[in-house]
Amino acid sequence: MYDNVSGYAAESFLAQHTGLEETDAAQTLDPAFIPYCSDIYIPKDQIISEWMQSKGPEVPRYGGEPMVMTARGDCVRSKSEAIIANLLHANGLAYLYEKPLYLNNKYYAVFPDFTILRLRDMKEIYWEHFGMMDNPDYLNTALKKISDYISNGMIPGRDLICTFESSQNPLSSEDVRKIIETILL
Repeated sequence: MYDNVSGYAAESFLAQHTGLEETDAAQTLDPAFIPYCSDIYIPKDQIISEWMQSKGPEVPRYGGEPMVMTARGDCVRSKSEAIIANLLHANGLAYLYEKPLYLNNKYYAVFPDFTILRLRDMKEIYWEHFGMMDNPDYLNTALKKISDYISNGMIPGRDLICTFESSQNPLSSEDVRKIIETILL
């Protein structure tokens, strides 16, 4: 027997909503109860909106400005990045382009091509597209960057998505679609 009403209410709520994510379960509440849950419940839309504003003031120090327009209205640096951005957007995924990331072993920010908020667990996933893999200098830089991510505990395929292309093997939108389906959704 419960010695307080809130204990009973919590147990009752959990019994009715087993299997739902916290944010989904909270959306099933009677609207009259929402004000009493405001300290522990933040609507998913509000979380996404606040996250989308979190890019920060820094900008990457690369040569040239992003020039390729995406469907969402962002400018990215290549047609391949536009393919990725457009498919992220088409699948309703929250992403930021070149959001600063501070790795433990760096005194400066790195700028993953895409930082994606995976909604099922509210975890940030990083996506790097390496588009000039037939250039030896670019290849060495790409390998160093991947090594930096790994040394910071990011596991490719789990926390870090890497796509590659060369002049002989361009990025396929079908491959991007499969990545989005298997890792992010």
